[in-house]
Amino acid sequence: MKQVEEKLSQHKPAIIQSMKDEIEVKVQEVVKKQLAEVQSLAARVYNAATTPGDILAPVPVTEGAAAGTVPANLPTTVFELKQLGDNEARAALIAYGVHIDPNDRPRKKLAVTLGAPYTEQ
Repeated sequence: MKQVEEKLSQHKPAIIQSMKDEIEVKVQEVVKKQLAEVQSLAARVYNAATTPGDILAPVPVTEGAAAGTVPANLPTTVFELKQLGDNEARAALIAYGVHIDPNDRPRKKLAVTLGAPYTEQ
């Protein structure tokens, strides 16, 4: 029993450091996700007040490993959003992790995701 206690006391600092490292990684993940959510909300609020020619604020992804990043090839204005093809809009929605039903209108759903005003042409 004494040997077990001695072994345990020898490894205790390493175990504690390992636990600290795990906690630090988890905290960083939570902070990254929360920052992405705040940035996303701010961008969507800004985008809600844009007109067709205004520049859209980039909206970061809020979930998964891509949290905090902005998908490539997004439209930069509402006008560009309206000109976007369905396949391009679907690709952007997939990058955001948004579920797409067959009956969805991809540009409209992307506009909602970006917080951008959108009316059908």
